[in-house]
Amino acid sequence: MDIKNKIKAKVDHDLRNNGSVADIASPQTPYALISNVFTTLPEQFVEVAENGSKYRVFGLGKNQKREIRYTSPSFVLTKDYAADKYKVFIPEAYGCGAIGEVPSTPILGTPMDICTQTFRQFGKFETLSEANNFLSYLKTKFFRALVGIVKNTQHAPAKVYMYVPLQDFSKSWNDTELYSKYNLTQEEIDFIETNIQVME
Repeated sequence: MDIKNKIKAKVDHDLRNNGSVADIASPQTPYALISNVFTTLPEQFVEVAENGSKYRVFGLGKNQKREIRYTSPSFVLTKDYAADKYKVFIPEAYGCGAIGEVPSTPILGTPMDICTQTFRQFGKFETLSEANNFLSYLKTKFFRALVGIVKNTQHAPAKVYMYVPLQDFSKSWNDTELYSKYNLTQEEIDFIETNIQVME
């Protein structure tokens, strides 16, 4: 058994009993907004919030760079994955599929923040603290080592998070705690520490 599968075996009990991060990942278009919606419907997604704007929207602009838009007062959301909750947005595509790569900077979303298809939403958290604690987990090398077992292309569909066990997000997480919780051997820890990039 290779070392990645040895690490995976350590989390199997948690996965069976508590589920995985894939369970709290949104579908590909959580708010039915395609990636180029800022350019195709500029009258609905404006650069400055207007009186009556309801949503702040994260997506990509003309130059494929991250931009924030606000919905016009006439905008009607046709699909709602949990706009009124706290959440974390992660790009749907990043890197090339190499183990240990770092996703582009995640976004901490507050109530009435939504995203285009460019991002995948994680969580329907009731509190800002829970969302921040999920973000602390995402930034661990442990989390991204388990993502690396499945992710082998630029794209990161929900299934790449299938081996990342859910945690108690009433607290923050770090690698030392996770290594201890899952009884990783020194060899397994060394593998993660050597192969997984630090995420600020």
